[in-house]
Amino acid sequence: MSFVRFLREAECVPHLINIEHIEDCLGRIVPGTVPKENDFYYKHFLSDVYSKEMDKNSETKHEGDPGLLFFEFQMSIARIAW
Repeated sequence: MSFVRFLREAECVPHLINIEHIEDCLGRIVPGTVPKENDFYYKHFLSDVYSKEMDKNSETKHEGDPGLLFFEFQMSIARIAW
């Protein structure tokens, strides 16, 4: 969720790319390893949370959020730029 918040504050989402594209890219770069993480992508939890909670200033950890390691962050940024 922090990555999506970063993209939103950088005005990349929704001006350059949409949240569904981000969800698809992250699902390919950081695949889920447990069923809850798979549900996070395939049940479109990320786009639901984006539309409902991004206006709030609270940073909450959502169940099933796989998180990003630094190299995954770099690959995500590179994929979006490409």
